[in-house]
Amino acid sequence: MALIFKNKIGFLTGTIPTSDVYSPSYPSWERCNTLVMSWLLNSLSPPIAQSVIFLNRVVDIWTDLRKCFLKRSIYLLFRSQILLMDPFPPVNHVLSMIIQQERHNSSSPITIESNTFVNVAQSTFGRRRGRGVPAGQSSDNTQTFSNKKCIYCGRNGHAIDICYAKHGYPLGHP
Repeated sequence: MALIFKNKIGFLTGTIPTSDVYSPSYPSWERCNTLVMSWLLNSLSPPIAQSVIFLNRVVDIWTDLRKCFLKRSIYLLFRSQILLMDPFPPVNHVLSMIIQQERHNSSSPITIESNTFVNVAQSTFGRRRGRGVPAGQSSDNTQTFSNKKCIYCGRNGHAIDICYAKHGYPLGHP
């Protein structure tokens, strides 16, 4: 509301164009842009503000924030839909749905290497103990992880590509 009241909303929407540096109106434009940028940055949490502080125009900050939060809300909605499926779909089906959604949301083709599927499956379900294989047991066609040592955290039993300390713990991990 304050931006509309003070006629500064155009800095967010981009309807107030950037003045030329050599224009006599540039100091006024720069002062207003800096004022709105200050309001905007001070209303953000510090980690979010740090991610956009390098931008020089309010419209660029606003566009970056919109893209970031729009992607996050789409991700959360999609994740909720997958988690509500009963029975829970296999990993390859979930990945297929994610790829299909990404293709729908972007114009550029998505390429995923085969080891990405393995990493997602292992980090989501543990050390190849997916459905049908109880904890403490492994299927006949899996390699043993007991002889592996992570070069990131120094622990035995996994490699760096599936290290929770490096890549983050899966949802529901104690």
